Amino acid sequence: MIGKTIAGVVSIMFITLTILIISTYFMHLSVRESVNMINFHTLESVSTNGIFSERAFNYLNERLSRFGDYKIKMKLEKLVKDGLYDVYFDKDLIVGQRLRRGDRVTIYVEDRELTLFGRLLNSSLYSPLPTEKIDMRVNSIMTGIITKAYSDLVKGYDVTSNIHKKEHEKKIAVFVVTKMNPNGKFYGSDSHQNISISNLHYGDSDDERANTGLNYIFDNGDFVRSFKYYEDGSIKQISYNQQ
Repeated sequence: MIGKTIAGVVSIMFITLTILIISTYFMHLSVRESVNMINFHTLESVSTNGIFSERAFNYLNERLSRFGDYKIKMKLEKLVKDGLYDVYFDKDLIVGQRLRRGDRVTIYVEDRELTLFGRLLNSSLYSPLPTEKIDMRVNSIMTGIITKAYSDLVKGYDVTSNIHKKEHEKKIAVFVVTKMNPNGKFYGSDSHQNISISNLHYGDSDDERANTGLNYIFDNGDFVRSFKYYEDGSIKQISYNQQ
């Protein structure tokens, strides 16, 4: 009688544990799929924006933290020429760096702990020996190829604001190309070698006042910003090209 009771208790425990393992297995699969999607979306952003921004890294780190304590490893392969790459692993040399088409970024993430499914699977009831554990930690590794070179996009109101901020900086020229004026227009002091006539302010001429003006800058227009530098590394010219 006692033997039957013990056998019944053991059977119930075994069935309960089996049900737990099956249910936690599907939870494990769900977490693994979510981690893969987070990794994918991060690399998709890096690939199409041409930069592994601090914002993208924070997105990756914050989203992963919802599922566990994840370690993140990265690799950047910068294209030198066909078939030849410079390889970087340091976060400071990857995050925030402008990338070019053909560069490759690899992200590997791994949970530092086992999921509940992994812990149950590694219980003594299911392992031949307690010391022989199965590594069931959730991980994801993906590589993305940069498809679009980095573009520093700003809005029109940023352009006009910057013209105002730089109007007294004689060493810096601001050059703006609008869709109506592909030849562009300089703003700044004539003491700058690129500027023939001082033009310190935006909005004080007819071509800048109306929507149809040749050099009118729409507040919500998209402009690509680029820089030219003096030999000492200081900024010589800031250019804005409307898209």
